[in-house]
Amino acid sequence: MSIFRDKHYDRDHLNGIKDAEKALKRLQKDIPAASLTKLVNFNHTYLIITQNVKSHRTNGEFEHPEFLERFDALFVSFYIEALKNHIQQKYLYVPPAWEFAFRAAEKGRASPLKCLVLGVNAHVNNDIPQVLYETDADGIHLNDYFFVNGIIKDSIDQAIDELDDNRQLLNPKKRLFKPFYKVLMFLLILVFRRLAWRNYRLMRKGKVQRYRMELRAKRTAQFILLLPI
Repeated sequence: MSIFRDKHYDRDHLNGIKDAEKALKRLQKDIPAASLTKLVNFNHTYLIITQNVKSHRTNGEFEHPEFLERFDALFVSFYIEALKNHIQQKYLYVPPAWEFAFRAAEKGRASPLKCLVLGVNAHVNNDIPQVLYETDADGIHLNDYFFVNGIIKDSIDQAIDELDDNRQLLNPKKRLFKPFYKVLMFLLILVFRRLAWRNYRLMRKGKVQRYRMELRAKRTAQFILLLPI
């Protein structure tokens, strides 16, 4: 697909949080051309979180900023790689939870809000344990990891407000439940991120294999599809 000819989508060119932000901005414009319009809701939310994390990093609020840079660069590359492989469809591997999220966004099987949650599930439950593993995270990074939870809480409020302003996310009936959706989204991410750290520790100890963890993320996606949102 032509949108991935841009070298800034290549893992070798993703060297920090600024590069992650640039890639997400490009994707926000490129995704509709790939017939995945509903995916912009997830991408937009991810972009807002990344921008807010970058602001806190600039303000010197992280204990291990170098680790944060490596983590964010690799984290966004997992998302881009899954999307690229799905679009190219040349027998390339796409993690089951991501394939589930992409097909839901592609075929109109899910509401925009549900597509957002499916993207969050894939990126957190599927990708974070593997990114933590590849970056060799340790207990010293745990404070920074959980510090991001507070940034995410503020970012979710902002993201849902902005998406709702553009009438991309909530129809008139669902707008009445917007405060509930904000709380639900944050609680889901909070639980997912705790599970992701736990699964990473189990991976490191050899107690869980990658494919089993990826299948669990897919099962979570199947449950999300049943939610009345």
